[in-house]
Amino acid sequence: MDLAGLLLAAERAVDSGADILRHGRAHIGALIGKGDRDFATSVDLQIESAIRALLADADRRIPFLGEEGGGERAARASWVLDPIDGTINFSRDSPLCTISLSLVVEGQPVLGVVDAPFDHVHLTEIDHSVVQNPLQPGHLTPYRDATVPIVDGLYLRDPSGTVASR
Repeated sequence: MDLAGLLLAAERAVDSGADILRHGRAHIGALIGKGDRDFATSVDLQIESAIRALLADADRRIPFLGEEGGGERAARASWVLDPIDGTINFSRDSPLCTISLSLVVEGQPVLGVVDAPFDHVHLTEIDHSVVQNPLQPGHLTPYRDATVPIVDGLYLRDPSGTVASR
């Protein structure tokens, strides 16, 4: 499996989704109820559709599982997407939302791309070993040395556990 090529495809797909997310605020439409306190918007559906198509163009052998449209999860490898992690935040004009894509191989995530376009944060992880530093495009940092903000409610928590109020 060519992880570098798949990472490039994932990056391009998420970049396309981020463009839809940035421009979609003006066209959210009604919230679509999915269950208790779980919603989607037409923008979620557009992002998922675009990313699904771009990844299929890159390698049709890898199945796709999206939060909104479902799909299939294979034992060997599958793409897994949450088109807008934080849909309610997005619909309320909060920047606290991301596009989260992962390639899962034999039950383990081997690469991931998370983009928070309103906060200008873009993180990439491949094979649990490196994270792309969003402040230095193209610079790879060993994961153990990286500072990766994790959204935790309305707070940012870094890997040391330090919390900064938002």
